[in-house]
Amino acid sequence: LMFKQVRNWVAFCLLAVPMMQAQSTAADDLSGAAIASTLIYGLIGLVLFMAGYVLFDKVLKLDLRKELAVDQNTSIGVMMAGVFIGIGIIIAAAMK
Repeated sequence: LMFKQVRNWVAFCLLAVPMMQAQSTAADDLSGAAIASTLIYGLIGLVLFMAGYVLFDKVLKLDLRKELAVDQNTSIGVMMAGVFIGIGIIIAAAMK
């Protein structure tokens, strides 16, 4: 349940940022190409974000889902928030 909530939040964040950037650079041009490129970059960002999460999970060698959902370990949640923000910044910088 927790993983689905995080996944939905991440999807919203990664899709919202390119949409805001597309609107700020071309506010009058909401053509199909602009919307399609926004969705494509958003999906690429989401895939890269999930790959980063899986890689971090493999490197850490810790059952993050159990720690977050079952044990409700707040410190793991704070750590993962930092990891998510860091991965998101790296992906956003790479997409520019």
